[in-house]
Amino acid sequence: MRWFDKVSYQFTSRKVGSSGKAAWCRHLKIGCIMDDDVAICQECFAKSIQVFPIIGWSGDHRGLEHMSKGKVSPSATLQVAIENFLAGP
Repeated sequence: MRWFDKVSYQFTSRKVGSSGKAAWCRHLKIGCIMDDDVAICQECFAKSIQVFPIIGWSGDHRGLEHMSKGKVSPSATLQVAIENFLAGP
């Protein structure tokens, strides 16, 4: 699947805080994020940005299911997160 033909996306190395990824999403009016950093996922969720968490190397990913209202478990890869996003509600 050529998912990159179906969605627009932005990349940034910023983490959390006033210049972090949640702030970047809000500024660009981006409604969802796929990330493997627990702190970024939590901050985005708190700012009403739809989160598709990806299981990363660090952090406690248990309990992140609530971020997708129980519809999506944390994904093992970015590709799986994208497929979950494209599958819709």
